[in-house]
Amino acid sequence: MSAISYVLDSNILIRLLRKAPNPAISKNFRQAVLQNAKMVIPQVVHYEMLRGLLYSNAKVQEAAYRMFCARYEIGRLTDATWESAAAIYSDLRKGGQTVSDDDILIGAFCIENNYTLVTSNTKDFVNMTGIKIVDWAL
Repeated sequence: MSAISYVLDSNILIRLLRKAPNPAISKNFRQAVLQNAKMVIPQVVHYEMLRGLLYSNAKVQEAAYRMFCARYEIGRLTDATWESAAAIYSDLRKGGQTVSDDDILIGAFCIENNYTLVTSNTKDFVNMTGIKIVDWAL
């Protein structure tokens, strides 16, 4: 039986990489590592992290993030991810909901690969059919 696969959202990564990380997130992360869980950072989350770090000129945090990335997979968005994201956008929009394109792409990536999304921002994902979500901050 293979270990669970987690996608780490930017709000979780930010809190993990702080000098004083969130204790609940740190505990859940350590537990996942001990259980040999696969950790994936989708390209769109990688972009969100880098743009914020570069904009704020956070050299120390950027170095820590890049070291973190060297250990875990950067997940590539496929043509199927883009197709799925377009369908999710359409479904949500028809239901009167708007979600950022970044979150739609993250959700589509998780659904396509059967990964569990780790986020504190559950409200933007709960209406995406087929997504698995966990909030390590709780």
